Amino acid sequence: MADRTPPLTVDELRSRVADGSIDTVVLAFPDMQGRLQGKRFAAGFFLDEVLEHGTEGCNYLLAVDTEMRTVDGYAMSSWENGYGDFGMVPDPATLRPVPWHEGTALLIADLAWHDGSPVVAAPRQILRRQLDRL
Repeated sequence: MADRTPPLTVDELRSRVADGSIDTVVLAFPDMQGRLQGKRFAAGFFLDEVLEHGTEGCNYLLAVDTEMRTVDGYAMSSWENGYGDFGMVPDPATLRPVPWHEGTALLIADLAWHDGSPVVAAPRQILRRQLDRL
């Protein structure tokens, strides 16, 4: 199936924010069930603060089922060990307008711990490792 939503460059995003056609940016990552989890930002704030520095998300979001109940067996997070944060690093190559939500752009985030190491249980990281093995 052809990609019907062409990517945006960061410069195009800046232009669309300036002309008012984009006012919101969603930075999201796939969870263990493939659902997008993330944060919604005012577009100007995203460009000024989040694009370069990223943001944080709770690792709880990778340790829950489809009903948002915590699942046992994750070393990175549990009620016993606590639920910490990971970094959400924007991947500008994934920048797209959201066709079903006017005025919104979407970027996918890579997840990293505060020391910069990847969150190995993150679905994008799992896929990346599998592709590297080909």
